[in-house]
Amino acid sequence: ESTGIMLIAPFLEEITKGLAVLLVFWFFKDEFDSILDGMIYAGIAALGFAATENVLYLYFKGYMEHGTAGLVGLFFVRVILTAWLHPAFTALFGAGLAASRLSRNPWVKWGAPILGLAAAMLFHGLHNTLATILGNYVDGLSTLAITILVDWLGIAMVFALLLGALAEERAWMRRYLPEEVELGTITPDQLRIVCSLRAQFAARLRARFARNALPTRDFLEACAHLAIKKHHLARVGDEGRNAASVARLRDQIRARQS
Repeated sequence: ESTGIMLIAPFLEEITKGLAVLLVFWFFKDEFDSILDGMIYAGIAALGFAATENVLYLYFKGYMEHGTAGLVGLFFVRVILTAWLHPAFTALFGAGLAASRLSRNPWVKWGAPILGLAAAMLFHGLHNTLATILGNYVDGLSTLAITILVDWLGIAMVFALLLGALAEERAWMRRYLPEEVELGTITPDQLRIVCSLRAQFAARLRARFARNALPTRDFLEACAHLAIKKHHLARVGDEGRNAASVARLRDQIRARQS
């Protein structure tokens, strides 16, 4: 049983979640515009798996074996303390798929998803192995504390990767959107707002109290997507009709200001 928990479960569970993410990637490849998008979509897919697994654990391992007290205790551990483990593991595979889409290098195209899936399995296996081994030699409360500490260090690493991906998108905006001022797509003031999270937050607050105010959420998102598609066009060419997407987004942004 211990071998199954430490080795087989991480392999099977990450493959199962990975297939769900791969299905989303296959049908909605254009939505994997960046590493950030890949991690978010993969995390959302994994949340569905985690919810199903938690329901089964709470009923069979919690309520059926230990009654209401067991249900409450397991709920605290699996839903409150470790709810983000599955999304964090699978987000690594999503990042690999996004990296594959953003590269022309065949080694990256094939290697990044494999590396991402392997990393998800590795961290999942590390969690299960740590919990199993400590459970055999350390008292229950200490095992829980040590496992939670390691788990949250891993989640912090994934969160740092998310922040890095967000910073990369900001860099694309600063690089590709100044041209849109020259083309008349946006104004210099809108460029300043789009490229700053703080300015965006302030603009959204103002928009709540001014009807039809710009920049709205849709306007900001269109500008962000325009920068991302221009980056794709520069990096991988017109694969996936990037040029047409750039033209369409420009038209949408101009239409929102008319």
